[in-house]
Amino acid sequence: MMDTPGMPAIKLLSGLFVAVVVAAIVLALLIVILPSDLFLALSNYLQILVAFAGALVLLGSWHRAGRPKTLLWAGAGFGIWGLANSAWYVSTFLGFRNLVFPSAIDIGLILGLLLTACGLWTSLTVGKPVRAIIATILIVSLSVPALMLTTPVFSLPAGLVTYGYFAVSGLLIAGGLSIRSGGRRLIAIGTVLLGVSFMIYPLREIFLVTNPLLAVIGPFVCAGFALIVLGLLPFSEGAPAART
Repeated sequence: MMDTPGMPAIKLLSGLFVAVVVAAIVLALLIVILPSDLFLALSNYLQILVAFAGALVLLGSWHRAGRPKTLLWAGAGFGIWGLANSAWYVSTFLGFRNLVFPSAIDIGLILGLLLTACGLWTSLTVGKPVRAIIATILIVSLSVPALMLTTPVFSLPAGLVTYGYFAVSGLLIAGGLSIRSGGRRLIAIGTVLLGVSFMIYPLREIFLVTNPLLAVIGPFVCAGFALIVLGLLPFSEGAPAART
């Protein structure tokens, strides 16, 4: 079968995001070798790079492929998340590591994830099996922060932000697991990596901020974003499920 005019570009972009996944895996393996400051810097640079690159690719694909809402919402989510994470990194660089949770930065991160989840949901036809998946995942994701609210270190602001992370992560995972077309397996894996990472993130910021090994969620986030882009690229070729 002959390639369509957009196929070479799709193949090139796929190769770039596959390289991001490989880089994330290598970085995760190096967590026990690299100094924590260097690891955090590399992780954040890679997260910001893949978020902005993903936003550009998804929004460009949205424009080229007849403007499906799936790509618009996901691209906007990637971009907002990248801006928020850049602000987080600047705050950390300026020495405010212990002052960035919870903050407006977290609202930006949550909003970015929520828009990405909305992008996935616009590609779904929600039937009874999907509703069961949604209900199960949301019940589980919201039960954990409810238990955490009983601990003395959980303030109301931290509790609300943690609930936000868990709720949007649950929606993201449910959306990724429910997609039945396009690069569904890549999207499913990517959303699980992202969702689990942002369930761990607020708990790390509250309970385990000094544990250096939990910084491994940074590479997980990089791989998650890259896999979602790889899964959504087929939609830019006009997959019916991507159109609303």
